[in-house]
Amino acid sequence: TPTDGNIQNPPQDVEVPEGWKRYIGKDLAIQFDYPNEWHVYNKQRLMEEDNQSPCVGFDPVIFATISKKELGRCVGMSGGVGLLGDFTIYELPSDIPIENFVNTKNQTHKIKIDTVDTVKVFFTKDEPLPHRSQSVQIPLIYNHRNYVIEFRQSDLEGNYDPIFDEILSTVHFLK
Repeated sequence: TPTDGNIQNPPQDVEVPEGWKRYIGKDLAIQFDYPNEWHVYNKQRLMEEDNQSPCVGFDPVIFATISKKELGRCVGMSGGVGLLGDFTIYELPSDIPIENFVNTKNQTHKIKIDTVDTVKVFFTKDEPLPHRSQSVQIPLIYNHRNYVIEFRQSDLEGNYDPIFDEILSTVHFLK
């Protein structure tokens, strides 16, 4: 089960890797680095265009998603699940238990995100929910907030692009 991390400022001496940009999401209280050519989407970007959600019935949770390609206006969260971006971090609504994201039937791998011990949960071809196949989810709790990090796998066997581990290594929580 994910554990609650301690509050700390991100390391000030960590430089953005060459050819990358830094995303700082104050609403998510998180920062991470990503390749220059990728595109960033978040709730603020969606709402700035016309001060309302661009999609009918779309009420996005707090999220940030990055994608290798331009996704257009109606992106991000669908029913509370990140679907379109290649790498997404979102905060779960308080009524959804984080334990729902740790399925013991799926392959897991222990990791650390910033100061938080958690697990990667691999969704494979045997996953009963089709929107989760070909994804890796990382549920975690930090400062009493429930987060999920999700990124795309390259196949249905649990393999994925190593760039996602590089991005994960840059994730830090903000105070």
